Amino acid sequence: MTAKASIVIPVYNTAKWLRQCLDSALGQTLRDIEVICIDDGSTDESVKILAEYRGRDGRVHVLSQTNSGQAVARNRGIAAAHGKYIAFLDSDDLYPDSGALADLVAAAEKNDADVCGGSLEELLPNGAIVSAFGGADSAFVFRREGRIDFRDYAYDFGFYRFIYRTDFLRRSKIAFPDYRRFQDPPFMVKALAAAGTFYAIKRPTYRYRVELKTVNWHENDMVKAKGLLRGLTDVARQADVLGLPKLSGTVLYQACEQFADVLLDSAITETCKDDVASLCRAFRVPDIDSLLGLPYPGRTPLVLRRAKRVFRRRFRALFRLCRFAYDVFRHGMPYAAGRFKGDTL
Repeated sequence: MTAKASIVIPVYNTAKWLRQCLDSALGQTLRDIEVICIDDGSTDESVKILAEYRGRDGRVHVLSQTNSGQAVARNRGIAAAHGKYIAFLDSDDLYPDSGALADLVAAAEKNDADVCGGSLEELLPNGAIVSAFGGADSAFVFRREGRIDFRDYAYDFGFYRFIYRTDFLRRSKIAFPDYRRFQDPPFMVKALAAAGTFYAIKRPTYRYRVELKTVNWHENDMVKAKGLLRGLTDVARQADVLGLPKLSGTVLYQACEQFADVLLDSAITETCKDDVASLCRAFRVPDIDSLLGLPYPGRTPLVLRRAKRVFRRRFRALFRLCRFAYDVFRHGMPYAAGRFKGDTL
């Protein structure tokens, strides 16, 4: 190991924010660092900016790959890291101040922690900073400093607030699953569960930029929807194995509230049917309607949940009818009738 910390930054078409991100990393008072940037096939000015910073500061290293997603990029960063600890920074985010990384490393070393984390700040589009959160997201903020048992914490968001001992990640074979969405929570749960406990400091250690983005869940054969479903399933299964009902409730809330539309849409899509079934099995229910009926924190009023289920049933019936008409036209009535009868959508 030749550095105290390796900052792993996956980069994909974030030229608008990349300079601010890199300045934040290189401006840390902890000077003994390396900054590993993995360009994930950017088509904007990101490549030019990375080359500029690499020429300006010898601590910047740039790796390149065809567009493969953040999970693959971060795993390449883990493999290339020479630092004692690994920190993750997204290329449109930044550190809240110049001392954040130094404080994390100092606390980790003093307390011999495999994982050490701090609190989160959000940067809104209008420039306002949010540092207080409600509900399950109150776990973004640590109210006291000290060791925390993951069984008590049982939360799966905000992995970038933490640093991870490099040899711990490698020894435990912890990596990001190759999903295009929701690859972070399975990584965080696996890492914190393997560590058993982590050391927490109260101060903010990460500033997440909130952007009003629209995710196209349908593109490329719904690869992002599949990643979301598989990530939710991974966390639900880990929560079950670890015996963490609090975490199970959190992921159920995420599935049925935050991502309800994606879940309902995926349930009537042929390419996602197996992934939806796996998610249902993880919660030990037979189908999506049963999953939506499970109790969870912050549950939507019953009337709205029923409306969602009615909408899905009607949409499903229309979908089956359209596919039946297509099958009659394309393959003939016997084939269409057989498929319609055995349709389990």
